[in-house]
Amino acid sequence: MKDYNEVKCLEHSIIIIRREKVFTRLLSNLPFDRLLILCDINTWKYCFHEIVPALSSKSCHIHIIEAGEESKNLSTLEGIWETLSNEGFRRNDAILNLGGGVVCDIGGLAAATFQRGMQFIHVPTTLLAMVDAAIGGKNAINFEGLKNQIGVFAFPYQTFIYPKFLRTLPYRQIRSGFVEMLKHALLKGDDLWNRLSAIEPEEVMHHLLYISEAIKVKVSYVDEDPFDQGIRQALNFGHTAGHAFEEWSLLKQPQPMLHGEAIALGMLVELELSVKLTDLDDNFALLASNIFKKYIHFPIPTLQDIEQLIDLAGFDKKNKDQSIRFSLLQKTGKPVVQVAVSRETLSNVLKNIILSFS
Repeated sequence: MKDYNEVKCLEHSIIIIRREKVFTRLLSNLPFDRLLILCDINTWKYCFHEIVPALSSKSCHIHIIEAGEESKNLSTLEGIWETLSNEGFRRNDAILNLGGGVVCDIGGLAAATFQRGMQFIHVPTTLLAMVDAAIGGKNAINFEGLKNQIGVFAFPYQTFIYPKFLRTLPYRQIRSGFVEMLKHALLKGDDLWNRLSAIEPEEVMHHLLYISEAIKVKVSYVDEDPFDQGIRQALNFGHTAGHAFEEWSLLKQPQPMLHGEAIALGMLVELELSVKLTDLDDNFALLASNIFKKYIHFPIPTLQDIEQLIDLAGFDKKNKDQSIRFSLLQKTGKPVVQVAVSRETLSNVLKNIILSFS
C-alpha cells in the first residue's frame, strides 16, 4: 500500500497521506523559509502539535482565530492582514492554513490579496474541508449575513490531506462532512452512491479510498470549469437551498447548523425540485431524501420563515435577472445546471419539506 496518493487539480497537487513520517517529510520540504501558520482555537489545541516536527527548520509565526462560521468575516480577515504586515511577510513567503473550511477559506483569501498575492498551503483538518472546502480554489468570507459574498479564485501551492486529524473531531463534524461526500457520489453515479449511502460516516476514517474518490469527483468538475462558469456549478447541488438554510440558522439560532447539516436539508428541497423540473425518478428521490434526513440538525425553519428563505436563496451568486437558479439532478451522474425556479414553485416545495417534519 502506498504511503500517499497524489491527485492533480489543474497545476497543484492534492496529496492524501497515510503515514506520519511522510506527512512530516512533505511539509518540511515546502520551499518557503517563512510561514504564517493560520489556526483556529481548536486546531491550535488539537492539531498544531502534529505539524511542529516538520517546521523546526523554518521561521514561523502563528495567528489564531476564533472557531466557527461567525469568524468568516471582514474583521477576522483584517486581523490576518495586519499580522502579515506587522511581521514583515512578503510575497515570497506563504500562509499554511491548518483548519476546517473557515480557516481554508479566509486564509486563502488573505494570501491571495496580501501584496497582490502570496502562496498558501491547505492542511484541512475536518472531513468537510478535506473533500470540499480545501479543493477547487474558492476563497471567501461572508458579508452582511450572506455566504461567501466577497472572495476570489486562487489555488493553493499544495493541499495535504492527513486523515489522522479526523480523530480530533466530534462525530457531528464527521457527519457534516459525509453529507458532501454523498453529494459528490450523486454527481458521480450509481456505483459510488450505492457504496457510500450504505455505510456509516465514521467508516471513511478507516477507508481512505472513499475520501480519495470524493476528492476526485470534485477535481473532475474543477478541471473542466475552474472558474465556475458552467458545469462546475453542478457541485452546488443542494447548496442554493442549503446556503439559505445555513444563513437562516446563523441569523436565528444560538447554535447554528453545521454546513453539511444545512446542505442535507437543502438536498431534500432540491431532490424534490429535480423530480418536478428535471425528471428525476421520484422513487429514487424518496430513497435519497430518507438518507439525507439522517443528517439534519434541528430546529429547522417554520412555515413563517419561507419568504425569508426564498429571499436568502435569491441572493445566490448563480442567479441572473432576478430569477432563482438551481443545480439539479436528472439522474445519478447526470446533473443539470442553471435551472430557473419560480418563487411559487420554491415556496411550495419548502412548504412540503417543512411540513414533512411535523
